[in-house]
Amino acid sequence: MNRVAPILQSLATEPARDVRELWNYTNTTALAQYDFTAPTVAAEPRFLSDAAHIACVNGVWQVGALPEGCLFADGVLIVNADAVVECLNVIGASEVPVMTGTTLTIRVGQGAKLDFLDHAQSDGEPALHQQILTFDVAQRATLNHVRLNDLPDSDYWFTRTGVAIAADATYTYTARMRGAAQTRHQLDVSLQGDRAQAHFIGATRIAGRQSADHTLTITHDALNTNSTQKFRAVVDGESKSAFQGKVVVAEGAAKTDARQLHKGLILSPRATVDAKPELEILNDDVACSHGATCGALDEEALFYMRARGLPEDVARRLLTDAFIAEVLQDAPAFAELLHDA
Repeated sequence: MNRVAPILQSLATEPARDVRELWNYTNTTALAQYDFTAPTVAAEPRFLSDAAHIACVNGVWQVGALPEGCLFADGVLIVNADAVVECLNVIGASEVPVMTGTTLTIRVGQGAKLDFLDHAQSDGEPALHQQILTFDVAQRATLNHVRLNDLPDSDYWFTRTGVAIAADATYTYTARMRGAAQTRHQLDVSLQGDRAQAHFIGATRIAGRQSADHTLTITHDALNTNSTQKFRAVVDGESKSAFQGKVVVAEGAAKTDARQLHKGLILSPRATVDAKPELEILNDDVACSHGATCGALDEEALFYMRARGLPEDVARRLLTDAFIAEVLQDAPAFAELLHDA
């Protein structure tokens, strides 16, 4: 791999055991069929909101007008006042497989609030999107991070996100996954200050031969910290969804409150949902829980809806829509885009 493959390239420097465990549910062998090159065709970003925007087009950053209190330079965004920013990773159309690798660091200053929309765009042949993001959330700051995936079914999207959360600060991650042949989003989050909070909401809806993987490691390193993970997945066809959520409570992290819950809905006998919630607790004064459920649509609910005149396909779609919508209703930002059909 060359310089535009930061995530896959970084695997060569990590312990083999860690790579096997973290990437257990993502099989990258399909990438071997492509001879990826750097994109050269110009592309016009298609933004989804009226927010201030930044875009990485074919690996080169383009920056629009930013709100007062914000500064962007060399892949670093500094936010010292309340702001709403949309970030788009763009790969131009090409007749050959292309890939890019981008890095972005965001620092949210004390007491500031950032609503941050993160998504990708491509046109043409298979594209491999790779992003490494680093977030630094200062004391009493709030970062609402929303990630949308509506990529073509020929694309691949791998991200790695590191988050450091200071005292009395809050980071919320909300993801809606429904595009691309294969996606993998890894988050490594550290609650470093007392009373820090981190909340994670995920909704995956895939079909065909798509695969989607969310892998999280949430480390509680301070007193009175709180984290929640609420993920749901709907799989159809031969698709595969995976969730790995590990919570680590450090020895000195008393009064930690950490909750995990994953629910899977399987619409086809050939589809797969893998869920691996995990707790590693080194302190006795905590309140932690984890759980996972998986099943098919409720036959009684289907019968009830059909008895009232709804066609079966409509009833199934409504129940599936409700299953996904329920977990997204707590999203603190960009709600209209998350619920857009």
